[in-house]
Amino acid sequence: LLARTELLSAERLEQSFETTHTTSPAGAPLASIDGVRALLQTRGEELLGQLLENIHRFKETVQAEFPLPIFLYPSDFPAGRFDPSKLVLRVQQLGASGVDIEEDLQKEGIRVEMADRDTIVFLATIADTAADFERLADVLIPILKKRQEQRRESATALSWSVIPQKATSMRDAYFAKTEMVAAKSAVGRISADLIAPYPPGVAVVAPGEVLTEQIVSGLQASRAAGVRIAYATDSTLAGFRVVTRS
Repeated sequence: LLARTELLSAERLEQSFETTHTTSPAGAPLASIDGVRALLQTRGEELLGQLLENIHRFKETVQAEFPLPIFLYPSDFPAGRFDPSKLVLRVQQLGASGVDIEEDLQKEGIRVEMADRDTIVFLATIADTAADFERLADVLIPILKKRQEQRRESATALSWSVIPQKATSMRDAYFAKTEMVAAKSAVGRISADLIAPYPPGVAVVAPGEVLTEQIVSGLQASRAAGVRIAYATDSTLAGFRVVTRS
């Protein structure tokens, strides 16, 4: 009955599913987790050692082309707070957009783990060979040089800078009567949606919280910069779903 939506609204059912679902589904790794565990138990030290060496050489090769430091290193953080297998490029050091660079890389058949305006995280794994890292460097360096402009300061993501203003409970807002209003009319209204820019996939506003000017304009700026907007009824953000006023 749920699948046929004879008793429930299909739109409402999908929205409920999306609200509790991850923005990063990963069925294949979950299905193969036992195989991965066995591989790491028997050859983990060897394979991870090769991965870290490949990452080190890759960083040296790319960094040599630019005067400012453009990668994050474990030494930039307190001990144990940074995963050395994470390949993080600080594109704001080059004055470039991570979203634009991601698009350029995709045209070359290279996908990244995530990208926003200031940062790119590459997906480096034990399955990647030294030749894979060499190809990435050969493709990436010309793209970075093409996109390079004046260095800028890193901006705090909207998800980390918003202080929620709760107007009612999440449950009451979620099950209340709702309406769609234009973005300019949404400021000050109570959101009926959970809305999260991805990356990082952390909600900026939840049902029952007030849509402030910072939230509405910040979400629109994030979308304009190429960031995906998850869970919103209108992903274009031309309109927002809000609780109907009594």
